Amino acid sequence: MPKALHFDEKLLRDMHAQDLTHAEMAEVLGCNRTTVQRKLYALGLKKARTGPKSGERHPDWKGGVTIRKGYRLIYMPEHPNAINGRYVAEHRLVMEQKLGRHLTRKEVVHHIDGDPLNNDLSNLVLFRTNGDHLKHELTRKIPNWTEDGKKRIAAGIVKSARLRSSQKK
Repeated sequence: MPKALHFDEKLLRDMHAQDLTHAEMAEVLGCNRTTVQRKLYALGLKKARTGPKSGERHPDWKGGVTIRKGYRLIYMPEHPNAINGRYVAEHRLVMEQKLGRHLTRKEVVHHIDGDPLNNDLSNLVLFRTNGDHLKHELTRKIPNWTEDGKKRIAAGIVKSARLRSSQKK
């Protein structure tokens, strides 16, 4: 019968706290990965991921910057408004740095030149709400509606008001 391996429990807990993989722990301890997994389980420690790590420890790490839907996003999982708990739009970070506070979810940062990758502070304007932003964007840009179109819009507004009032009851 093979001799039972005895580990320094403190060392094992320290390595687990450092977020080492099971393979990395096994190399330090001179045993195999399965033995490390069993010892961690016996100590009641949650199993660490065995696959690639997220963030800087991932083999395909590209510095924490990505482009999605035309916007530059920065990897900041600790940020309270991170998208999916991981990324924050760079233009919002630039505005937060200027203001010295986090933006609320309702606040909208607008790119003056329309280029979502131009995040220079001189190119950014903060709007309190998306409604304020849309008002700015659509002013003098609404086409000349036909009389029929105006009637249909008015009917839609009336219908929407009725629906809202019936939901309040």
